[in-house]
Amino acid sequence: MPYLQVGLEVRIRERGERDSFYHAFHVGQRVRVITVYGDRGEDNELANFEAIGVGSGYQGTQVLQMRHVEPLTPGEGPIEFAPTLADIVVGREFTVISGYRTGGGMIHYFPLGSRVRVISAPLSYYPHEFQVEGVNGALADGMRTQYMWPVNIGIHVEREQEEAEEDTTVSCDNCGTNHREGDVATCAECDHHSCCYRFCGDCGYCRDCCDCRSELINDSGCRAYPTMRPSPAPYPNFLYLGVELEVECHDDDREDVARVIDKKHHDSLMLKDDGSLSCGFEMVTGPYSLEEHQKIWGDITETAVRAGARSWNHSSTGLHVHLSRKFFTPLVLGKMLVFLNSEQTRKQIIHLAGRESYDYAAMCKKKHSDVYGYRTEWNDSTRREVRVRRSGRRCTGSGNRYEILNLTPEHTVEIRIFKGTLNEGHVLADIEFCHAVAYWATDCSIAESESWASFWRYVLGHRKLYSHLIKYMARKPESEK
Repeated sequence: MPYLQVGLEVRIRERGERDSFYHAFHVGQRVRVITVYGDRGEDNELANFEAIGVGSGYQGTQVLQMRHVEPLTPGEGPIEFAPTLADIVVGREFTVISGYRTGGGMIHYFPLGSRVRVISAPLSYYPHEFQVEGVNGALADGMRTQYMWPVNIGIHVEREQEEAEEDTTVSCDNCGTNHREGDVATCAECDHHSCCYRFCGDCGYCRDCCDCRSELINDSGCRAYPTMRPSPAPYPNFLYLGVELEVECHDDDREDVARVIDKKHHDSLMLKDDGSLSCGFEMVTGPYSLEEHQKIWGDITETAVRAGARSWNHSSTGLHVHLSRKFFTPLVLGKMLVFLNSEQTRKQIIHLAGRESYDYAAMCKKKHSDVYGYRTEWNDSTRREVRVRRSGRRCTGSGNRYEILNLTPEHTVEIRIFKGTLNEGHVLADIEFCHAVAYWATDCSIAESESWASFWRYVLGHRKLYSHLIKYMARKPESEK
């Protein structure tokens, strides 16, 4: 280290310990010496000086130690900077120099010194995120790709490489996006471009032409659910609940996200394909008790978010709760059907659900007898069409599965109104609501079937059991994952 002098520019080498010399500059940032304290000798490792940030990065002043920095000869060596969104160009390569396993805020898991390449530009709905892949075998905790946040990492790119690159841009014929030549893949089957169509990360074809089968994500018709908990049932007609939570993933990240979730939660979840999703899957539990759901969903939602799954900000995702049909009598189902479709309860239910769906979970006024369902037949004697109640003991309702209470499954009934979310408290509030409605409907009178006040008195009488539901209903809507 040369003698310190005012005006000298040096590069930050380390952040130091979390004591009085823990500074705000990022590793690799250039700073200019503005004040020197004490001995300037090169052997004094504890010599202090004050510096101000130059270029990109923290622009304030901090007191540093000589061990925090290393010489930087102007005009030589790499250019270090904290990237802005304008720097994030598909195909650009960076070397990670900070942000690895840092505490607080957004983090990434590529080791320091890893070489990464940008493979997707920042997304419109998460403009601060962009996806990179490891170059030359670089992995992030076993994953080839991961999302990064430019405000929280330091990266650098060699100046010679930047000057050698030609800034040749072309425009996509499909979406009009401008990109550098060679940065966008083209499907060999249909000429779709990766800037506006989803591509498979394994075969290189667009998703429409891809024939790859996922080993982790089961077909939508798969019924190999995890074993019920508890098993056997504590008593006859025990109320089990099964949850389907739909999530979306960024671009071609679906397999990586599924791998992380399946590795940790394969005993509790089955991952299934869903044709209503753009690039995602649904996480499906086995038939579990309410208490079992309350144990597992904290870890599941945390794992899913960290892996890159998202749900709340997508219109395609929902959360569906199945309840074991054996628990219900036709009368109890009738009271639930009326309650969930009543104008008197609509406001509270929509507040909890986070949406009002006319396509996937329609709400319309019902009578108690509508649980049986009706069909239209021709009556020869009256020469008119008449409504005849459907035969059979099972209550099938209207026969339309896309209603708030779907009565068409053989072994369950399904409440479908909820918006997808990866907020643990909201997921559990939704599940607790379904459990509470089922038990309340067994006790309430027919006259109370449309009374939110009656239902809520039941919930408040079981505060410990429905704590997440009570907490969520008391809060204002906010952003979730």
